[in-house]
Parts: sequence; structure tokens; C-alpha cells
Amino acid sequence: MKHESNFFLIAFYVAVLVLTVNTHGSYLFSDDLGWPRWRGPNGDGISQETDWNPEALNGEPKVLWKADIGKGHSNVVFRGNHLYTMTRKHTGGSIICLNAETGKEQWRYTYDNASDVQATPVIDGKFVYALSGRGTVFCLNAQNGKLRWQKDLVQEYSVVQPSYYFAGSPVIEGDLLLLTAKTSGIALDKKTGEWFGPARNRPLISRPGPHPVVPTIPPR
Repeated sequence: MKHESNFFLIAFYVAVLVLTVNTHGSYLFSDDLGWPRWRGPNGDGISQETDWNPEALNGEPKVLWKADIGKGHSNVVFRGNHLYTMTRKHTGGSIICLNAETGKEQWRYTYDNASDVQATPVIDGKFVYALSGRGTVFCLNAQNGKLRWQKDLVQEYSVVQPSYYFAGSPVIEGDLLLLTAKTSGIALDKKTGEWFGPARNRPLISRPGPHPVVPTIPPR
């Protein structure tokens, strides 16, 4: 039987990823500095925050809140005081938004036929994008969770579902939504979800692991 651990949002994620601890020991939320995608703004796991005091984190972290949101392996992303992730309960999947200060649920978008939840959402402007384990891509309004568009990669674009389901977190590059699918990755128009083409047609994506990586190529 495959083991699925309960996914809890706990103080460690809030303290390290969501909050800026300033020199006075208080917590500040910033709209400019956030964690909008898997492994942070540049995909390297490095925060751009500077106005914080490391000594405020000495000892055991202070639990601000925790919320049992279901099961899954999706990480959290945030901007301002809004935190987003994906989860699953029974056979239904959800994309949810929580208040980062209180942990209170702000909205929840549910979908059927959920498998293992593995990918982490990505925030871009007024929208949040998410990929289900069975290959449905969602574009939602980040403020209220209303659906802008959705695309089924398997049914609409003939993408083969991996045996481990879709696990690569989506990445935004310009007007494109990059996904690890097919043999070299694919790109969709982020405004409409329409097929742009295999990523190999644009030298933007390499695939050293399960998530798209956009390299910085110096000009010649």
C-alpha cells in the first residue's frame, strides 16, 4: 500500500518562506518579495529578502498557526499575505488559498479524479497556475479562485501520462507556461492555455530533473 503522509502547513514554512522577520522581531508581509514558484523567485532556493534578523529564529520556531488541509506533496507559494498550494482528500483534488497571517482558508477550487498531488503552483501577476497529477492545467484568479481556463494535456494535446503521474511544477517564462511533458517539455500560452509547441522549438528549457529550468544564456 502506497504511503501518503498528511500535509500540514506549519510554522516552519510560515517563518522561513512567508514571513520577513525584521530587526525588531516582528513579522512583515511584502508584495514585492515573495515565493511565487517552486524553489523561489529564481528557482534556486534563495530568498531575495534582506531586512530580517536571523537571531529571531534562534531556538524552536514559534508556531503561528497550522492547518490540516489534506494529503499531497505540493509545496507552498505565496505573495503578500496569500499562500497557495494543492491537496487531495479522497478522490477530489483542490487548489487552495490561505491567509498567510492566520492560516484561514480564503478560497478553494476543487476538481474530480485527483491522483497524487505532486506539483507546486506558480503565481504570475493576477493569476495562479496549477497542474494536477493526471495532467489538467488550471489558470485561476489569484484573488478569488475563479477559473480563467483549464486544459487537459492528455485529452486535448495527446500528452502521455507518466506512470508516476505529472509531478513537474509549472514555470512561467514571458508569455509562456512551461511544463515537463513529452520528451523535451511543452509550452502553452499562459493567457489562453493554447498549445504553443514543444519547448525544443524555443531554446528556453533544459530538463536536468522533474521541473522546468530556464537557463540564463549570455549574449554572443
